[in-house]
Amino acid sequence: MAPLLERVGPMFEEAGIAVTGSATKNHWRLSPVGVFKPAWLTLDEMVSLSDLSAMPWRKVAIVNIKGYLDFFPRFLAVALEKRRQSRHGGSDREGPCRSARELDRASRR
Repeated sequence: MAPLLERVGPMFEEAGIAVTGSATKNHWRLSPVGVFKPAWLTLDEMVSLSDLSAMPWRKVAIVNIKGYLDFFPRFLAVALEKRRQSRHGGSDREGPCRSARELDRASRR
């Protein structure tokens, strides 16, 4: 199985999908509900840490698109707040909800 796992990362790279990780050592991926889960391969666009001892950010912004029902920013915000207050450290968070029109305007600046 291990030889096949080593081929997965390069296969994604060849397809133009940037990934982080190794089949030999897990890292930690931030789930949509704010929990860090062990993972061996993660898309580069996703938040991941090699060490859970502290998050590298002092503040984070949680932005949701109005009407997008597959993401619950409140779960993420509460989990990050609990993490900030725990011994592991964490980040202050802000949580605006923006419409697609507002995001489109912001991307044109």
